Amino acid sequence: MYRSRFQSELTVYFVVLKAFLLITLLLVACDRKVKPSGQEPDPAQICRQFLVQHGWLPAEYPCEIASVHIPQVFDKVYFNYNALQKEQGFDLSAYCGKTVMKYVFCLTAYPPDPAADVKATILYYHGAVIGGDISSTALNGFMYGLLPRERSPDGKNQIR
Repeated sequence: MYRSRFQSELTVYFVVLKAFLLITLLLVACDRKVKPSGQEPDPAQICRQFLVQHGWLPAEYPCEIASVHIPQVFDKVYFNYNALQKEQGFDLSAYCGKTVMKYVFCLTAYPPDPAADVKATILYYHGAVIGGDISSTALNGFMYGLLPRERSPDGKNQIR
């Protein structure tokens, strides 16, 4: 009699354990359906969309992706670059000492000179665009801020 009571308790224990494991597996499976893995937004596409929203015509994919360490203390180059960022409403001083991602896109059309080799650089950190520029490395090259882009009366983008 003692042995059969022990077997009954053991059987109940295993049934409860199996039910617990089954419920746990179902909850995990349901959670994956709600938040599928691999569905995180692609930072490169977020950066590209940022450019498109501001009137630029970037290539579909970046031509360069790199990590960039923003120094704790700005030298003259970073100080001047941050001044450009501040004109656009960005401020890199909040990211001193951090490593951020740099996404560079070739622009497929640059209104003043459609044949020019012009690139858009976006600085990205933890889900947000934190700065960037439009530049040309040609002999008489230039560097402008990403913003603002305006539309002329004929509907074409122009640099302000």
